[in-house]
Order: sequence, then C-alpha cells, then structure tokens
Amino acid sequence: MRLIKFPTNFPSPVDPMYQTAKQYCDYRMNFYQILFAPTIIVDGILRPVPTDSNQIRNAIIQRLQSASDYWISDSSDIINNGLFIKLNIETKNINNSELEDLILRIAIVETEIEYQIPPGSNGETKFYDVARIILPSNEGFRLSELKGHKSLTFENSLDSTWNLSKIRAVSFIQKESTKEIIQSCIHN
Repeated sequence: MRLIKFPTNFPSPVDPMYQTAKQYCDYRMNFYQILFAPTIIVDGILRPVPTDSNQIRNAIIQRLQSASDYWISDSSDIINNGLFIKLNIETKNINNSELEDLILRIAIVETEIEYQIPPGSNGETKFYDVARIILPSNEGFRLSELKGHKSLTFENSLDSTWNLSKIRAVSFIQKESTKEIIQSCIHN
C-alpha cells in the first residue's frame, strides 16, 4: 500500500508542496470534500481519525482484505528527465456498465522531500509521498475503453527541481460513484 499526500491550501495558501501541484490538490480536496487538515482517507472511502493510529491501522487492514477483479502490472523508467510508464491491466468478470464507473489514474509522487529551513509556518522540514502530478489528468482514463486485457504507455516530463531518485508512480482504479479505490499498484 502506498500513501499519496495531497497538500491543502490551509493553514497556509503559500505552502510550496501545495503550490507545486495546486491543480491536482484542489481537485482532490473538492473530490473528497476536505474541510480540515490533516484528513486521512483509506482507499477513497474510510476516514479514520488522523490522530488515532489504531483506527488508521484497522482501516488499512480492512482494505487489504478486499479482493479485486482487476490486475495491474507495470514498469517505469526515468530517461532524460522523462518518466515512461507501461501498464498492463486485466479485468475479470466485469460487465460494461461497471466499467463505465471506473477510472484509472496515475499519481506521480516524490517519496521524500527535505528542506534545511522549514518552507512553511509549522516547522516541518521533511515531507513524504507528496503528489506532484496526476496522469493522464485529474479526470483519469475510463476503463470502459478496455476489453479484457490492455497495455497502456504514458510519458511525461519531470520537473528538474524534483529528486528523480525519489520519484514513484502509483496507479489506481477508482469507482467514480463511490470514490472507492478498488486496485492500486506501485511503480518502483
């Protein structure tokens, strides 16, 4: 399981993590109706209390026990500051009406960012699993266009200020109607 942190514009609208990925963070804040930070959402549907580690752990364990009718395999490489991602997606026992509700998204995250001087007002200098971009877009890619097994390739230029050795991609399939993430895959 991989975390994706979408920084908010509160308490500071000039937070550099938020500013770098503003369009993606704003989209996800609206999508999940985020009103306060921190907010933790496990697989798009469970909202444990962010300060209760037992609730968080139990939510993760609950979701890890869920079966899926999808299979994703992947590979990713960074070549000349470009990220190339190849996905193989297989759907099983799914009819077209169910596929209409499913969206594939790929979050590009930087797994660790460290500043010598805190960039914000809360004293934090280390940030983990921060969303940088979403591929192919915030709207994603509808799985209804897939029949059985499909290979997809994505290419995107990476910001030269990012630490390329810390860049990872997290693919996830999400039900648009319920927001539930039903399958995810981490690219190493």
